[in-house]
Amino acid sequence: MNRRKLREAVFCLLYCRQFYPAAEFEEQMELFLDHFSAAIGDEPPLFAAMEEADREEIERKIRGIGEQTRVIDAAISQASRKWTIDRIDRIDLVILRLAYYEMAMDETVPAKVAVNEAVELAKKYGQDNSPAFINGVLSNLMQQLEQKSQADT
Repeated sequence: MNRRKLREAVFCLLYCRQFYPAAEFEEQMELFLDHFSAAIGDEPPLFAAMEEADREEIERKIRGIGEQTRVIDAAISQASRKWTIDRIDRIDLVILRLAYYEMAMDETVPAKVAVNEAVELAKKYGQDNSPAFINGVLSNLMQQLEQKSQADT
């Protein structure tokens, strides 16, 4: 599975996570991964060629974002300036959480790639203004991360 499809699966699961109690989410994640990696009738699987390593990577990101949600939301809240977390569209918020996690906490993804991929997710799943909003917030977050990195050195 390519990284874009893997990221899209993480996005879908993060979005679904909002609607399930924590105790049920593990089971829902397993059902999701099983369901979308299998053909349905004449339709090909949404996430074809999902290998065990792909499932592990998806689960790693879901758990990492879950563990860091407060930190991630605080950063997003600061970077979005006029928008509080509860006012941000749910799809946009999930995209921002995923992108910030990749930018700040996942060393395997370059920050510019995380931003670009987030904008692509916003184009596919968000509203008309989502790509610009996502890009603006992530640009602010990238500046904050760069300033923090410079201060640390």
